[in-house]
Amino acid sequence: MAFETGSATSINSLVSILRTFASANGWTVDDTTDGHAVLTKGVACVVVAFDANNLYIRNAISYSSGGNWTNQPGTTTWCKRANGYGGAIKAYWLFANADYIHMVTEQTTNVFSHLVFGTLSKFGSYTGGQYVDCSHYDISYPNFPDGHFPIFSADNNYADSNNLSGSIRLDIDGLTNNFMGFSDGSGSGAANRVKGVAQNWGDSLTGVLQHCSVNAFNQRTILVPITLTAYRGSGLYSPIGQVQDLRTVRMDQLDPGQIITLGSDDWYCFPSLQKNYTTNVSGSGQPKSSWLYGFAYKKVP
Repeated sequence: MAFETGSATSINSLVSILRTFASANGWTVDDTTDGHAVLTKGVACVVVAFDANNLYIRNAISYSSGGNWTNQPGTTTWCKRANGYGGAIKAYWLFANADYIHMVTEQTTNVFSHLVFGTLSKFGSYTGGQYVDCSHYDISYPNFPDGHFPIFSADNNYADSNNLSGSIRLDIDGLTNNFMGFSDGSGSGAANRVKGVAQNWGDSLTGVLQHCSVNAFNQRTILVPITLTAYRGSGLYSPIGQVQDLRTVRMDQLDPGQIITLGSDDWYCFPSLQKNYTTNVSGSGQPKSSWLYGFAYKKVP
């Protein structure tokens, strides 16, 4: 089963649903010593953990039955944290093919979170391409879209205690079992990172193309492939591949969860956090906002 949707009574229940879905799609599911999940398929190894209000995800090389979730073989020293959970989850959508699992949750009405892992459609031949990531927002500034860290983006201090970046394996330039974090693509800290979707959606190829939507000629919404580029030194980046069956999309003409049908393909469109035209307003009680930034997921039969 490559697609599933439903609701969950708690974050614990949601992780249980994810485990079952992963197993049904060919992933081996194991438990760490502290009760969290390791999902393995081929060379892809993903560690998923949770507490009452957060999901955590990180890369690893393999599974060890004697380790906890932070101490699996080759695991990254940092992880990404999807926050904002607590209580029942209104809805979830799970998408899969042979290489990935992508999950969207509607935490509360019209407020969304994203968690993804899998292997890129790679450009060229190299060891790696296995990615993990989830979305995160700054709880102190929930109404500021540029304080929101969508999937395949992070601030420049990705390996810190704020848990603001996912990771991707790239054994390039003589490195082995090498993981790199995602960057917003700006500042001196962008070196040694992978560019994907910029924090402010403007400083990346994907972000620039997304800003061209809606198409002025035919008023069609553009689904932009997520092309990742890796830092190679001397200020230069190389394209390393694209994320399969996942696009960025502007939500101008779309409702959360709306389906765009292109030929025989259905694409489910969701805000990165919450579609909200009123943004950048300080103070308590302001609604969460990711403006019109969103993602489209292909439903695989």
